[in-house]
Amino acid sequence: MAHRLVRLVLVFALVSPCVAASPGALPSRFQRLPAGWKVINHAETPRQQAAAVGQKLGGRVLALTNTLLDAEGRRLQVNLFQCASDDGAEAVRKAVAKAHGGAADCAIRNGKTVVEFVCDDLRLVKRAGYVLGFRPRVVTYRVSFEAAPIKKADYMAWNNMFNLLLAWRENPRDQKTLEQIAALRGKFDYGREISLRTHGLGATPSTYVFKPQAVQDEVAAGGDVRRFSFGKLPQTAGLPCVSVTATVTSEAFAFVPTRRKPGPELLSPTEYWPSKDPRIVELTAKITGDRKTDAQKVEAILAYLMPGRNIRFGGPITGSRYGVPKVLEQGFGQCWDFSDLCVTLCRAAGIPCRQVAGWLHGQCGHIWAEVMLDRKGWQQIDPTAGMACGSDYIPYLTSETGHMPILYLSMPKVEILQAK
Repeated sequence: MAHRLVRLVLVFALVSPCVAASPGALPSRFQRLPAGWKVINHAETPRQQAAAVGQKLGGRVLALTNTLLDAEGRRLQVNLFQCASDDGAEAVRKAVAKAHGGAADCAIRNGKTVVEFVCDDLRLVKRAGYVLGFRPRVVTYRVSFEAAPIKKADYMAWNNMFNLLLAWRENPRDQKTLEQIAALRGKFDYGREISLRTHGLGATPSTYVFKPQAVQDEVAAGGDVRRFSFGKLPQTAGLPCVSVTATVTSEAFAFVPTRRKPGPELLSPTEYWPSKDPRIVELTAKITGDRKTDAQKVEAILAYLMPGRNIRFGGPITGSRYGVPKVLEQGFGQCWDFSDLCVTLCRAAGIPCRQVAGWLHGQCGHIWAEVMLDRKGWQQIDPTAGMACGSDYIPYLTSETGHMPILYLSMPKVEILQAK
C-alpha cells in the first residue's frame, strides 16, 4: 500500500502535465546551493492537478512544485505541497510519510507547507533538510522528566519498567501494575548520583535544575560530564525519584568541544563493549580495510551498521539490549544494540568512542554514540541513521563504561525554546 501511494504522488507530480518554471520563479532556497549541489529541473503542477493530489492525500493542496537536484552526484527530488490549512498540511504530511514507510525525514512540515524528499539514500534526505533550510540548524530545548538514579541494571528490563511506570501514572490505583513494578524493582541497583553532559550538541553548555536540589556538583570525565549527588530522595511507585529540567542546545553536525586527551577509559573494552574479543578485532579489520584516518574508519563502520545491510533493526523486544555477541549472532537489534556495536567497533579500531542517550525530537527516547575525531572534539553519530546527528537529537546522558545512569519514571516533556 505504501509503495502504491508513492507512485501515486509521483504520477500526479511528474507524469501529468507540468509547467516548467522560469529561472526567476525558482525559489530562493534552490538558488543558493552549496558546492556539489545543483538544480536539474524545476516545475509547477497545474492547480487542478495539485488539487487532485491533495484529495488523494487528505488535505487541500493549493500549489505543488517539483525540484530535481543533483546532490553531490546523486539524484534528489524535492516536492513542495502548499496547503490551505494547518490541519490539511498535517494530513498531507502523514500521508506522504506513510508512503515512505513511516520515514519521518522524508516528509516534514513548515506551517502550511509540506516538503517531500524522494531519494533512496535516507542520509542524503536528512542532510537536505538542513542544506535547503527546511530544518533549523540550531535548536534549544527544555526537557523535563522524573528519573531514578541507577548504578547498574538488567537492561533488558529497562524499557519494560518504564512502560509499567507510565501505565501506573495513568491509573495509580491499579494494584496489578504496582505488583509488576515491585517484581522488577530488584533488577535495578539504585544510587544517589546522576551524571549528565556539560554540552548538548555543539559548543553551548547545558544547564540543569533538580528537585530536590543536588547536594554536590562536580565536574568529571575531563570536563565533559557533571556528576550530581543527592541526599535522601522521595519515592515514586517505590523508587527513588529526582525531577530533572534540562536546557540543551543542539547544532546540526557540530563538534562538541573537549579538552580531553583520550586515555584507556575511551579505548578499552568494558562489560558491554568487548572491543578486544578476537572476533570483534577480525570483524573491525574487515570493515575498516585500508582506511587511513579515523574519520574514514568511522564512515566504514557506520556503513556496515546501516540497518538492513548486516544487522536488521527490530526484534521482538522494544528497547532491547542483547549484548554485542548475541546481536552479531542473531543479526537484529534496536538502537541500544546498534550503539553498543558502534562503540565496540570504534574502540576496536583505536578510535575514542562512548555512548550518548537522550531524546529524538518528535519521536522517542534514543541511544547513539560519539567519537573523538582529529582533535576537533566529539562528533555525535547515530548508527541507526548512518551519519552525524542533526539538531533533532537532544543529548543529555553520556556513558564511558556502558552503564546507564538513570531510569525514566515519567515520559519526558520536550519544549522548543528557540530555533534558528
